[in-house]
Amino acid sequence: PIVPAGVACQIRGGECIPMEDMPTYVQEVLDLIEWANGDAKTTKWGKVRAENGHPAPFNMKYLGIGNEDEMTKDFEKRYLMIKNAVNKKYPEIIIIGSSGIMAKGQDYNEGHQIVKKSKTPIIDEHYYCSPEWYIANQDFYDNHDRNGPKVYLGEFAPQYKSNKKRKSSTY
Repeated sequence: PIVPAGVACQIRGGECIPMEDMPTYVQEVLDLIEWANGDAKTTKWGKVRAENGHPAPFNMKYLGIGNEDEMTKDFEKRYLMIKNAVNKKYPEIIIIGSSGIMAKGQDYNEGHQIVKKSKTPIIDEHYYCSPEWYIANQDFYDNHDRNGPKVYLGEFAPQYKSNKKRKSSTY
């Protein structure tokens, strides 16, 4: 699953959960993991999962935090709060960070910096670009930092501009 990082996607306005409410939200994220992986006999949320017809754990291994967010200080603060809580309680869960909505630019760069600084092992990248962009960038990952976070390309699609005569664009 991908959970919001305590901020709404920039397309939705980028509103943030107030910091005083973040502990409750972080607990909901931890409860999600317990629901997915918790023992059906000894954990609250594992019991709920079993009562709802799935007694076996799902053996969830990954958790994404953030989705197409603007990489602001508000995002980073909330992202780290969630990541650190998950890492502390469930060190076996592999966190996937976010890099914004484009294949370049400030959010892309800031997302990569946040992920590297926090030692998040995987980053989720999203690209919605023109078909020409994909052709021109076939070598996009050829020089990727092989010692940095792995890339999970979670969303991508070529898109045409919606006009009568299609024009080439970079985004």
